[in-house]
Amino acid sequence: MGSLSVEQIRVMYLDSSYRLIKDQVVASGTRWKVRVEIHKILRKCILFDASAIIIAHNHPSSRWKPTPHDIESTRILAEASRLLSIEFVDHWIVTESGALSMRAAGLL
Repeated sequence: MGSLSVEQIRVMYLDSSYRLIKDQVVASGTRWKVRVEIHKILRKCILFDASAIIIAHNHPSSRWKPTPHDIESTRILAEASRLLSIEFVDHWIVTESGALSMRAAGLL
């Protein structure tokens, strides 16, 4: 995922024991941005009977630092997930040279 030339968002849908139910690309964009529709992610949580999710998206620019939009959209998705009793485990930003956990960075 880190070597892709466009931004992509994938969601890992997990059961209550954190076992993977489904790993799915939910959006692809341009080199500099990707648009995610939160309601589509949450609808699939219900469809897959997922208890938890992990989000990952890449930065083709190789800059692992989250943008203000990354932080805001992650907070919105985390809150919406909480309202549906779906655990938002983490959001990873992946580059060709590494990754950043937004939870470990204190951004969740």
